[in-house]
Amino acid sequence: MAWFRKDKTPRQPRRERLEIPPDTWEKCEACGHTDIRDKFLRNLNVCPACDFHRRVRAWDYAAMLLDEGSTVEVGSELRSVDPLGFPEYPARLKRALTNAGDSDAILTVAGLLEGLPVGIGIMDFAFMGGSMGSVVGEKIARLGQRSLEKKHPLVIVCASGGARMQEGILSLMQMAKTSAVLSQLAERRIPYISVLTNPTTGGVSASFAMLGDAILAEPGAVIGFAGPRVIKQTLGQDLPEGFQTAEFLLEKGMVDQVVHRKELRDTLSRLMRHMTGRPAAAGHVQESLPSIHWPPRRRQRLNGPRCPIRHITTRSADCSCVPAALGVSGWSVSRSCWRCSAIPIVPIPYSTWRARTGRAARSPRWTRCYADPDCALVAIRLRTSWISLSVW
Repeated sequence: MAWFRKDKTPRQPRRERLEIPPDTWEKCEACGHTDIRDKFLRNLNVCPACDFHRRVRAWDYAAMLLDEGSTVEVGSELRSVDPLGFPEYPARLKRALTNAGDSDAILTVAGLLEGLPVGIGIMDFAFMGGSMGSVVGEKIARLGQRSLEKKHPLVIVCASGGARMQEGILSLMQMAKTSAVLSQLAERRIPYISVLTNPTTGGVSASFAMLGDAILAEPGAVIGFAGPRVIKQTLGQDLPEGFQTAEFLLEKGMVDQVVHRKELRDTLSRLMRHMTGRPAAAGHVQESLPSIHWPPRRRQRLNGPRCPIRHITTRSADCSCVPAALGVSGWSVSRSCWRCSAIPIVPIPYSTWRARTGRAARSPRWTRCYADPDCALVAIRLRTSWISLSVW
């Protein structure tokens, strides 16, 4: 009978099954923390759990540093070739161009960083491990020449495994080529800042990466020439904890400051304005310089000194530039404060120190840190070291 039988019809699902895209989740390489990809991107690719700085593509790094709409690529027409006929090198180049893009192992752009014109080179580790070949050296040389012509500061973000072995001696020649351009920038007193990311090793660390007027590094970045395993086998002894990390090099004096990726843009802007003698950007608090009351004779001798930072002749001792106000003849922005690792350190005349503290000293080479308002370091320079003696 019909009412004893029940027609079986397929049930419709109550909820529609959602398909999750495969790139929704990201996993931290250091601690294994898994989170939504958008959360990593909002945090500038820094792990929210362990603060590990993950690698960032070159164009993303440029968008993070430069003002929106001001980026102009330099040397985009250069392409790597196979000059030595190295086996399988053309195929590897083609595969790298497909996966990483058309900018080779470095992206060179010009733009504005908080309104300040600057040239920036950003190495891309995704392109054959950021290896330095002929194109990398030529792009850096052209960007440096552009900085020489326009007198714009130069910033290079390094992330490389070293020279590209497929190009042999041609890749090693780029070390001297880039160093020669940077020496011209130093002669013209044009600032060059090097930013070391994870990893910076090999021929890159032996050339332009360590030649900056100020050397910054991201937290936890691996920085060195040879790997720790090779060094351990050569020395035959265990290496100290944290060897070849940014924090280890900061402790040994090889790096001026370890800067978090969130603070890198503001730090670069502040450094370049210090080095070029420009006023602070909008939104930054300009720290007040100490008031110096000179005797009449001293004030007359200070009338018309040439400021070593701004390269102008001042007409009074109340110049906004500290070296001009103090009558300092020599000045180097490559020195950083021993206490706060900030730049600059300004020399103080011995008479000023004696008048302020009432203490006598054997050496007149006293210094005072004006970069950080919370740092009150007064130190004496002995050869190349800064030894803390007292606070102001």
